[in-house]
Amino acid sequence: MIHEKINTGTPVLWGVIVFPGQDGAARVGRHMRIINGYNDKENSLIYTDSWGAGHERKKMKFEDAYGITTVVIGLEPKKIK
Repeated sequence: MIHEKINTGTPVLWGVIVFPGQDGAARVGRHMRIINGYNDKENSLIYTDSWGAGHERKKMKFEDAYGITTVVIGLEPKKIK
């Protein structure tokens, strides 16, 4: 689905599980990102994250991304006639 949507110019909303506690605390949260590309040669997703500067263009291996995914939604714009 991700390849199909990206190949047609449709960004993909990506819900993930995150572990925000860097202090060893067992906290789990949910977060949204936008997948806007992929690299099959590197087996990775290209995505943007809203966490601020330095998170505009990131990559993650498909296998790692699958492990934290909670939902994937194609963001298809409404067609105006």
